[in-house]
Amino acid sequence: TNNNVDKVPFLGDLPYIGRAFRKDVRNNNKEELLIFVTPKLINDGTSRLN
Repeated sequence: TNNNVDKVPFLGDLPYIGRAFRKDVRNNNKEELLIFVTPKLINDGTSRLN
């Protein structure tokens, strides 16, 4: 969650009327990371199955 405040310098800091000169922005970003693994069987010719 990101909280950003954009405001007019000095006016945005005034009590009561400062809200008219600033904007509060909240962002909820969700990210996913997907990792795909593909197995491969390699026959090197040295091993045998009985």
